[in-house]
Amino acid sequence: MPKVLAFVFMAVVWTMLQSSAAHAQSMRIIRDAEIENTIKNIGRPIFEQAGFTRDGIRIVIVENNSLNAFVAGGHNIFLHTGLLLRAEHPGELAGVLAHEVSHIASGHIVRSQSAMEGISFQAMLATVLGIATAIGTGSSDAGAAVMAGGQAAAVTNLLKYSRTQESAADQGAVFYLNAAGVSPRGLLTFMEKLEHEELLPASQQSEYIRTHPLTADRISFLRHAVERSRHRDKPLPEVWERDFSRMRAKLLGYLFPERVLNPSPDQPQDGISARYAKSIALYRRGRMAESLEIIDGLIAEEPENPYFHEFKGQVLFESGQGQQAAASYKKAVDLAGRDGTLIKIDYAHVLLGLARGLQGVRDGEAQQREILDEAITLLQQAQEQENHNPRLYHFLATSYGMQGQEGYARLNLAEEALLRNDLDAAERQISYAEANLPETAGQARLRLQDLKELVEQRRADRKRR
Repeated sequence: MPKVLAFVFMAVVWTMLQSSAAHAQSMRIIRDAEIENTIKNIGRPIFEQAGFTRDGIRIVIVENNSLNAFVAGGHNIFLHTGLLLRAEHPGELAGVLAHEVSHIASGHIVRSQSAMEGISFQAMLATVLGIATAIGTGSSDAGAAVMAGGQAAAVTNLLKYSRTQESAADQGAVFYLNAAGVSPRGLLTFMEKLEHEELLPASQQSEYIRTHPLTADRISFLRHAVERSRHRDKPLPEVWERDFSRMRAKLLGYLFPERVLNPSPDQPQDGISARYAKSIALYRRGRMAESLEIIDGLIAEEPENPYFHEFKGQVLFESGQGQQAAASYKKAVDLAGRDGTLIKIDYAHVLLGLARGLQGVRDGEAQQREILDEAITLLQQAQEQENHNPRLYHFLATSYGMQGQEGYARLNLAEEALLRNDLDAAERQISYAEANLPETAGQARLRLQDLKELVEQRRADRKRR
């Protein structure tokens, strides 16, 4: 499956289903190991103070230029790319994360749970983003169009918080930030950016203001909280500053390559972040050799940076250099450790391409089997953290299918179909898997029974709606 030229070269795309309504639009979820890990690492001390682990909060990045963040469907914090690019330093991002996790810890999203029960994570994304679209456009028709096929029965104000909840979330955020030893000043400066929007007509307000009503009392509370905080002037960790800068550079390179390649006079040209953005922007414009030259220079400076190796592997793969790409991805996986789950999925994708190239090659069968075994191992390791990722199961199905293990291939196709909430396809694949799995495949057959029950449960939930 070739990768497409969008931000999701290393990623899974969830494109919203559309109707012919005039305001229907598509929204993408960005999956990227470096960006997600940067956000989680900044959030880690704050999440822990709120009673969550670093990976106990799922970060969902929405490709959307508007400034917005919200929580929905459980322990999920949705961040628009517009917010990530508008935040001026990691302290502001930390403040937003503290505010959103405070909503989760305070139970402000409990009312949304019933609307999300009985559907897959992918369908939940369709529902949530459809609602966000309705809020952002002011049109419930637009939201309904985007949610088409997403099992959505929610109303457009599902993601909105009351002024009381917002004040409570501010208080919780300040508490968590102080307990984590992080200055709450970033939350204040972020809110001050939005302060003037409260007086604007709704059509001119950012989506964040529409879903998070701001008041003078809230700003006043935050100013006093910063004055009282013993951490108010504490510098942020240098690693936060470095990684935040690179995260923003990556987003700019992917989303706005022309802006990076035609910088304003006051825009930095040197430094690792600037060169990283330029390498990505060149790649986005198909200038692969120039992109590789820059990334090779970055790797020479930081040979232990897994994300530089990952990006080099991506460029090489897109350039048709599969063997070299595999070597770069392997290096990235080895260096990233537990943070390399998404990289493992992309490495497996590259290996599948190499395995396909060996089909029909004389004496290539043994080498192909070895490559497929490695791909399967990588994907199975990734399942621990990415068991909601349909792309992972698609690659597992492909790997098993190329090995002639039809039953296991069908089982993974059933997993993929269920994640996409395609119940008819899931039932068909379960039936094929039952007919083709070896009798000795006890664990796989048990999983088939689980999948059958999930399909029945979701059908029942649909009828109740």
